[in-house]
Amino acid sequence: MVKAMEFKVGNPLRKLVLIKLADNANDKGECFPSHNTIAKACEISRSSVQAHIEALIKMGVVKKINRKKNEKENTSNLYILTIPANGIGVIPEDNTGIPVAGTPIPTDNIGGIPTDEQEPVSIEPVNESKKINKKDLSSSNDIQTEIKPKNKKAKYDYQGIIEAYRDVVLDGLPVPDELNAKRKTLINKLAPKLKNAEASTFKAYFARFMDLIENNPFYFGGENRRAWKATFDYVLRIETLTKVKEDAL
Repeated sequence: MVKAMEFKVGNPLRKLVLIKLADNANDKGECFPSHNTIAKACEISRSSVQAHIEALIKMGVVKKINRKKNEKENTSNLYILTIPANGIGVIPEDNTGIPVAGTPIPTDNIGGIPTDEQEPVSIEPVNESKKINKKDLSSSNDIQTEIKPKNKKAKYDYQGIIEAYRDVVLDGLPVPDELNAKRKTLINKLAPKLKNAEASTFKAYFARFMDLIENNPFYFGGENRRAWKATFDYVLRIETLTKVKEDAL
């Protein structure tokens, strides 16, 4: 606790998060409070907690180990405090793509989601085949040779997007274990509706979704006949994005 109090992190709320972790830690510096627990204690949002923890990890002050309740459900992360003895760390810029404390999210621009007046941008790599003129050929065949790229670049960072979801998914909700063709299709349809197709923008959207549903038992298997829970596939639907933009969940 003393090390946490004296350590400089460059942000008062980030310091509060660090102190909360230190307060929960055992003699080995290990603790496992949930994002909700930290958010309530520090009186900030879950997305701010996640952003500050990621910043502390980059500073080398905290290590995070993901834990699972079972094959499909996460439980709270294990945090290990690694505060340097000299009390000095590398302070990262707040450029995580997730809203931090003191940065309110306007209702018309949630997590990088464009309004109806904004034109959605789709980023697609351009692969052009290169042709070699017959004069440049060492062979005697008077034909043009088309060189095709060996490895086709993925349209989006699918793995980064699914990892972003795993980072923010609430305890008690299913955790996606694989990236299948159906999920790639859903990502392809959803990406043009966001401000850009970066994994950080998807993460901001996922975090906003979690903030909106965290106190609604319907999405956790309660108050619905099928004991249904919100899944990764459900969050990737355009209809769900629309509900998030309108705070209609």
